[in-house]
Amino acid sequence: EGGLCSYDSGGAVWRWDPTTGACIDAWQSREPAHRVALAGPYAALCSWTELWLEDTRTGEVLYRQAAREPVAAVWPDGRLVWSDKDQKGVTIVAGGVAERWTGGATHPSALVALPDGAVAAAVGKAVLLWRPGQPRPARLTGAEDGLWWLRAAPDGRALMAGNKAEACLWDLGDGHTWRCEGQPAAFDPDGQSVWVVRFQTVSQRRRADGAVLTTWDIPFYAEDLAAVDGSIYVAGLGRTRITAYSAQGEPVLVQP
Repeated sequence: EGGLCSYDSGGAVWRWDPTTGACIDAWQSREPAHRVALAGPYAALCSWTELWLEDTRTGEVLYRQAAREPVAAVWPDGRLVWSDKDQKGVTIVAGGVAERWTGGATHPSALVALPDGAVAAAVGKAVLLWRPGQPRPARLTGAEDGLWWLRAAPDGRALMAGNKAEACLWDLGDGHTWRCEGQPAAFDPDGQSVWVVRFQTVSQRRRADGAVLTTWDIPFYAEDLAAVDGSIYVAGLGRTRITAYSAQGEPVLVQP
């Protein structure tokens, strides 16, 4: 809900105002985490050996589970989905009650929770899509190599996944897909385009077919990016700051 999330390996988590760069709120997790998923006031945090769900308003831990290299995602109402190396499928936790959804030949490397209650997981070279009430997941293919990141469109009707060499998009409505060179990508809030970074080049592509709309270079190697409120936020490899750019590639803000 209106903000850009960042965190460090010591367990500190911040939410930033994307317009001014001011810190909206911050909190110290009870334990260091190497993955954080934020939705509404809830945060799902993962260390190498367990995961937990926190209410960021109070710091209360609502759910905790031992796990081996877990991944997790959360809905704005506090429902949690997680998996780890010991399960082939995902576990949904709602109101403290856990439900297992099975499927897949190996454990997921990334998860997203979709607005309609569906769950997507990057598993090997495919994305598995579980929908409520369906016993087995749909399988989305097209990637040439193993997938390790996964993003969902704001409307929940498209997914992107990839690795350090390629990015793949799947339209969940008509089923079409396209692929391009790139590492982590982000859907633009306009719903019609995506941003893809490849080393020191950022490109905006049309969501429908992947056609390049604009491209510009940055003075460092990019590790991740996000698109929020008309700005593109880029985290550099080995850098301790996040830089914001306009859609035309002009620097507009550096995280303090």
